[in-house]
Amino acid sequence: MKIWVVSQFYKPEPSAPSARLGSLAKAWKKLGADVSVLTALPNHPTGYVYEAYQGKGSYQTDEIDGVKIYRHWLSCGPEKTAQRRLKAQATFALNLLKNLFKTDAPKPDVVIASSPSILPVLSAWILARRYGAKFVFEIRESWPGLFVELGRLKDGKTLEYLMKVEMFLYKRADAIVTVTPNLAKDLVNRGIPKEKISVVMNGVDKEDVAAAAAANKADRGSRLRTELQIGPMTQVVMYYGDHDISQALGQVVDTAKMMVSRGDVLFLLVGEGPDKERLRNIARGMPNLQFIQLPEDDKKWAYYDMADVCLVPQKNVQGLKKVMPSKLFEAMAAGKPVVAAADGITASTLTDARVALVVPPENSEKLAYAVLRLVDNPDKAKLLGRKGQQWLVQSYDFDRLSEKYLNLLKRIVSGEAAPQQPEPAPQQAAPQAQPEQPQGEQPKPEQPQDAK
Repeated sequence: MKIWVVSQFYKPEPSAPSARLGSLAKAWKKLGADVSVLTALPNHPTGYVYEAYQGKGSYQTDEIDGVKIYRHWLSCGPEKTAQRRLKAQATFALNLLKNLFKTDAPKPDVVIASSPSILPVLSAWILARRYGAKFVFEIRESWPGLFVELGRLKDGKTLEYLMKVEMFLYKRADAIVTVTPNLAKDLVNRGIPKEKISVVMNGVDKEDVAAAAAANKADRGSRLRTELQIGPMTQVVMYYGDHDISQALGQVVDTAKMMVSRGDVLFLLVGEGPDKERLRNIARGMPNLQFIQLPEDDKKWAYYDMADVCLVPQKNVQGLKKVMPSKLFEAMAAGKPVVAAADGITASTLTDARVALVVPPENSEKLAYAVLRLVDNPDKAKLLGRKGQQWLVQSYDFDRLSEKYLNLLKRIVSGEAAPQQPEPAPQQAAPQAQPEQPQGEQPKPEQPQDAK
């Protein structure tokens, strides 16, 4: 089977679509599929094309994990306004079609295009039509509706046009794949036939788990602490990922303010993004919070090694209640205890499995309480981290999920009337009892005098 994967974001970019599609493409390649990835020149999250790809032309090819990658120019930059994002989408979408004659990728049997970038998905549908291939639309989040909720896109003609394009693609897709049952239900409520939709959850790449558990784990964490001048007795509470409004990282800053009197606890915000400068300004002068530039990918696991607690915050909007953030899988793959400030499917899944502490989104007081429960009980925190890792590997094995996804694609290509539903990953509890979740009214942590 010959598969084309179309996505604006792909490895080596540190993003949710990069992680998912990169793992899928690698797994499909191992299963015997011929996979080609059509993507943009890597620039996320800074907006600048990576140095290794500069000066090599507007159309480039390379290979990652044995998968051939075809990279196309797009208009990018550090500004993350709705206009800039749409311009990036549009230029990438046009170049997908413009560079078609240059590609040596084998004629596809199926073209898979992944949201949230809608305009490149439209180009992917055109490519599928051009080659007589099946077209699969993969939905990772409810875009553009989510962008409206986040304030990135206002009601108007642009939104109306994008929503028309979105529905056009839903209706013409041979199959739709969502990453959660919640997104599938949302599509059914919008009038998309249930039999057209399949669910393939996100998962964990066992190679990531192996990398996180590498033999030099203790050494690399210790070396990084020394490099960052963090003492061995300091409890590190880390957020690792995009600094974007969807994470509502202001709640982490507020939590750190509440705990400023705890000299043994340090908050680290690791990453880049459009909200970083604003966060720096409101956190100015705080001795217990540091901003760290996004490291090279080979140093990612060293940061997880160093962390004692990992945070997975989300903004309190409906669109984010339907998805599970990929950073959750990374933290659990590293065996770290997680505090999730989330609602919806993330909260219900973690609470049912009892493998993380869950608090409401954008509630800094309860987030602080949950953090204190872990930093003041390091043995229990480590136990929670180990059980979270065990549950993740058992429930969200990407090898199993990718095989089911590939079987789904084969059925679609063969012309079966409707895709069969791959079962979502089981959400069984870990075998041992977990620390109870914070619930009800909790005592407030000590606040500094200047905290609001």
